[in-house]
Amino acid sequence: MTIYESPCLCLLCGQQFRRACLQDQPKYQYSSTLSDDDARQITTTLVHDQGKDRAYLQESCNHHGNRIMNKWKKASRQKREEWLLSADKDISVRPWSYFYQKFPGSSPEQLHEPRAARLLPYIALKTLKMNPSRLLGLLHGRSSHPPEQWASFDNKQLITPWRDGLMALDFNSKCVTMVGPNYGQLTAWEEVASHENIIIGFPRGRLVLEAQQRLLKFLRRIVEILLESVDSASLIASDRWTQQAACGFTKVATAELWSLANQPFSTPPMFDIDQIISVVRLHQGAAEDHLWLLQTDFRYLQWNIRALRDDLGGREQSKTLWTVLAWDIVGNFWDLKAWEELLVQCQKVKAHSAENAARMMSSNVLLPSYDEALELLRRLLLGSRRRQSFQLASVLQRHAHFNHLWNKERAVQNVPRGEEGSRLRCGRGEELIIGNRDASVPLVDWLYCDPCESVSEMTRKPSIKMEDLLKKNAVEWFMLNLVARISDIGTCFEDDSETLFAFLEDHLTHKGATTTDRARLDERLFQRLSDLVTTINLLEKVQLQRPKAGFNAFKLYLLSSEYKRKSWLPLRMAPQLADTLSAFYEMTLRWGTSNNTSLDGFDQLETSLQDFWKEVRSVLYESLLVTNPKHEIPVGFFSSVATGLDPQHEDHVRLQREKILSRLHSKTPFISPMAEPAQTQWGDGIGTASVRTLTGDGKLKPKTRPEKIETANVDDSKEASNPMAEDAGPASRILLTTRRALETMMKVFPQKSEEGAKHVDWNDFVAAMTDIGFVVRHCGGSAVSFEMSPLSNQDQSSRTIVFHKPHPTPKIHPIMLHAFGRRLHRRFGWARDDFVLEDQVVSV
Repeated sequence: MTIYESPCLCLLCGQQFRRACLQDQPKYQYSSTLSDDDARQITTTLVHDQGKDRAYLQESCNHHGNRIMNKWKKASRQKREEWLLSADKDISVRPWSYFYQKFPGSSPEQLHEPRAARLLPYIALKTLKMNPSRLLGLLHGRSSHPPEQWASFDNKQLITPWRDGLMALDFNSKCVTMVGPNYGQLTAWEEVASHENIIIGFPRGRLVLEAQQRLLKFLRRIVEILLESVDSASLIASDRWTQQAACGFTKVATAELWSLANQPFSTPPMFDIDQIISVVRLHQGAAEDHLWLLQTDFRYLQWNIRALRDDLGGREQSKTLWTVLAWDIVGNFWDLKAWEELLVQCQKVKAHSAENAARMMSSNVLLPSYDEALELLRRLLLGSRRRQSFQLASVLQRHAHFNHLWNKERAVQNVPRGEEGSRLRCGRGEELIIGNRDASVPLVDWLYCDPCESVSEMTRKPSIKMEDLLKKNAVEWFMLNLVARISDIGTCFEDDSETLFAFLEDHLTHKGATTTDRARLDERLFQRLSDLVTTINLLEKVQLQRPKAGFNAFKLYLLSSEYKRKSWLPLRMAPQLADTLSAFYEMTLRWGTSNNTSLDGFDQLETSLQDFWKEVRSVLYESLLVTNPKHEIPVGFFSSVATGLDPQHEDHVRLQREKILSRLHSKTPFISPMAEPAQTQWGDGIGTASVRTLTGDGKLKPKTRPEKIETANVDDSKEASNPMAEDAGPASRILLTTRRALETMMKVFPQKSEEGAKHVDWNDFVAAMTDIGFVVRHCGGSAVSFEMSPLSNQDQSSRTIVFHKPHPTPKIHPIMLHAFGRRLHRRFGWARDDFVLEDQVVSV
């Protein structure tokens, strides 16, 4: 047996060449050795075949795109399956099939066959025949974008097969170029280029080229089948294909659970700092709204507490339970801070991007300031990902549906900050040794760790066998693997989370998945997974930057005064938070629904709510003073948890008290509408909205019948393109809606008790927002963004809002629906009387 040494022993190069220490195992041995001429012939042939097949696909889509799309969409599932088998008789039945064959007991022949299933794990009969848009998206993405833009994505699909020894490999010490005009050519190994993935070792690079060649060949065979009766003289028609490709082939109603799972069937991931800023700003706004509602709406906080208790399976009034609940609620403050830090760092990257682009024109070296900003952004995203993973692991260990997977005895290891010997993983396989407290990385550290400053060493129960669990309960298998990189439970994934999420989606959408499987991922847990998906997606896009940010830039930044000034360490929970939160919840139970017109009850609940958040501010402040005595706390650092002291909230409380007094006098049941003043500033700036006129008794004047509204004659095309038209009067806004949208919005902004007590189907809410004029897009996991048609004085951040789709049942709870209404009022200034039926508008 011959042992082949790789040119470099670092971790990155270990993903390009087999490690010598592993080659004594049969599955990690090379099959043969190739000369440079043979290796060059292989790569040249693969690149040539890719270009030929892609040129055919481009020409076919440009000339006969309409026929391809119509014939594939109109075909039955059985017919699609026949075509797929004709194109590739060895195609897998379901995606990610290698998960079921990689455990001990499989023979080497079984592990290495079929090869296409390892190279293209997302290509499967079930995936392509069930959803016709997926093959069309795959065809468009691969034909309109060169293989070079897909190289990074295709390389990541090989992480698991490479790590588990599922691929037969041939050895050659050269590398394959992955960037630039020499894409696919054989070249000598060079350290910097290899560590930046500009070149990849031949054993791994050949797999990437082979995967791309197999996929393009497969798509060509499909197109040939669809066009077998079309000759060159046929009518050229591709207008609908071009239009559909511009809009995307997947719709929100049928979109995947995770955006990562849909990546193979869309456009290749690219580094776009403007897009990253947009996503970060959306999630920062959603986190700010959530924290705001927790402080200003005691029903919303009560609903969240009840949901958390149900997740933890805790009905008893224990101090530990309430401490965990308080930790989870206050953790929303750190979630918001993480998004704010990411947004600030993204803006720094953008500030230097233009100057860096000019420099890159003359040299292939990043501008030092841009290099530094980009590397810290990557570090912050890594920290956010690890912090979210720690929080998820902590929740799963206590979760009622998953706590049985881990040992009950928790070994807790305190992690002193800045202690001698603590390590930070750096690029190119290096580690930075932290020598003292002043040279530590506190900002990244508090993003890395949970708020308790401890790491739970979660150990899987020895009786649980992963190979058996995969077949019996795939959801539990997913959860164990997802936290494996934190808890070291002996699985093989580490940073290959994208594959795991794609596998989970396949399982949940498969007919074999039970209702219980879907229900175990409750709404709170699903939102945590969604945030993790978003962070993973952003991190992947940042890592696509070429050339990569250097290690030295971050090392220098560790010593900068600006970094030390932001030394914020995690929250140290105080016992009084649990007591105060428990007292608030007990008061909500005593107040109940039978006494909902009591002014004293309202005042007591509002006082108890503000007492809890006052305690939160005190604990946060004292904790940061104790852990960081040498650093100043910036002005406004705690403003996001001081909403109860805002004059706008005082106005809201006053209006609510007036409505309670009005109900006491009228003796009629009433659910208070969202009538607090709209926020006058949001992010980079949002237009103000006027407050609705109140009647003498403090109520919003009800609109029992939509009156005819006269408007001046305007161009119909302009009116249709601007459904958010402003009324001539300065004190109102007209939102033209359909009848179905109006019915939904009356429940979002309820005036009667029966309106505010009904659940609303998620699809009905999406349809209503679409009718009003919003564009709906998935932006990671259960998060869905709603962007209104642009107005002259609004940027994208001021006309977009994010809501989470309920799970597992797509029904919006009345309390959450009221929260949607408050957010829409805070964001856009909407109120109940703003919505008018389109057929009630007449021209003069």
